[in-house]
Amino acid sequence: MLLGTSLRDYARRTSRAVAFSLAGALLLLVGVAFLTIAAWLTLERVGDSLLAAQVIGCVYVAGGLIFFAIASLQKRRVYRRPPPVAGAPDPLLQMFEGFLMGMDAGRRSSRSRRR
Repeated sequence: MLLGTSLRDYARRTSRAVAFSLAGALLLLVGVAFLTIAAWLTLERVGDSLLAAQVIGCVYVAGGLIFFAIASLQKRRVYRRPPPVAGAPDPLLQMFEGFLMGMDAGRRSSRSRRR
């Protein structure tokens, strides 16, 4: 039951994080669209529409290249299993040993009751 509860909590936290991230991305996209229109109108007043298109296009391309550069600089984390500690027995052997100790304790308790 504990595993199911923690799994449900993990799923709830993850779905909440995804929902808020999507909402944030949507709001950011709308904001960028409005800022792009405002920049276009401002640049069109200064020059013509060709100048506005070139400046806004260059800004977006430069931003995209910067984000690609940042993404390529981050190293990916690779999970590596830690090396086994010297002298530590295998967990399967520990479980089997515990099972045998339980069987032995059960036999001893049943022998003492018969006497």
